[in-house]
Amino acid sequence: MKSIDIVKFVASLWVVALHAQPLANYPLSNFIVIDTLGQLAVPFFFIASAYFFFRKPADASRVGHYLQRMGLLYAFWFCVTLPITILHAFIEPQEPFGVRLFCFVRGSLFDSSFHGSWFLMALIQAVPLCWWLSHRMSNRALLWLGVAIFLFTEAMSPHYAHLFAPFSFLFRHERTASFWSFVVYALTGGWARAFIYVVMGRWLAQKSVENEQKRSPLFIEWPLLLLLLASVAEATYKFVQPVRLQYFFALAPVITLLLFCTLLRHEIKLNFPNVRLRQWSTLFYFSHFIYVFIFTDLFPMAPEVKYPLVLALCAMTSEAIIRLSSRPHFSWLKWAY
Repeated sequence: MKSIDIVKFVASLWVVALHAQPLANYPLSNFIVIDTLGQLAVPFFFIASAYFFFRKPADASRVGHYLQRMGLLYAFWFCVTLPITILHAFIEPQEPFGVRLFCFVRGSLFDSSFHGSWFLMALIQAVPLCWWLSHRMSNRALLWLGVAIFLFTEAMSPHYAHLFAPFSFLFRHERTASFWSFVVYALTGGWARAFIYVVMGRWLAQKSVENEQKRSPLFIEWPLLLLLLASVAEATYKFVQPVRLQYFFALAPVITLLLFCTLLRHEIKLNFPNVRLRQWSTLFYFSHFIYVFIFTDLFPMAPEVKYPLVLALCAMTSEAIIRLSSRPHFSWLKWAY
């Protein structure tokens, strides 16, 4: 599985680039290299996380252990980034405190409380849900459900807001707006955006275990073919009526699925330990938000300098955390990755 770990680490570098924007002064290159390809990084993380979880038989105790591990990871980085979270959630906004608190609680439950936390919250909710549903429906039905949820969340995105314009009256009054915004977050939050990738990861895990001996090709199920058609339709729509082309939502699951299938078939040879790559991927993902904040808001600098500097600091931070965590008094640092 070294191929997956290598690409996962490369994807973490792309996530850093998405936020550090090293090519901001070169719009076309930034659009192609960073904004377009970078949209595939987090979907790849979701598929990889689900794949490794579902490769082994999962029972309630294993799900509980997974939730504990994700919870500790969430708690560690929530505490580390708390000053930045307070600044962005409570100090900078001009709304009344009640509104700020409502938005923070709503985001914490269904999206994001601190930078990058939506990824963890999505896994905490989507993986157990996928595991629970897998005991109550067939694999194909679960894939259909994943595609349906994905298409719904895509339709609810701002890029397709015109589809729901007739329902805008629900947001005209303050009380109903708060209620319906909470409902929309609950239905389209991080778990909903991650669910299709978690389902794909589980499906790939099952298929790869079944085909490990005979090495037969993966059969693409009908729900995934529908998703492919949806991606083609979306690409055609955006070509005819141009919008922000880097947000090809329907193309992301198709491309990441094909990439993952390719990696399962072809091993990338690199003389570097898998475990360290996995640890770096997680630590780079969470630590870079701190450094991007420092060099964007506190000490602004040119994007061409900011990106390599952030990467260097992430590397030093990651190595320091990993090495310190091996010492008895600092073993709690393992919660960071």
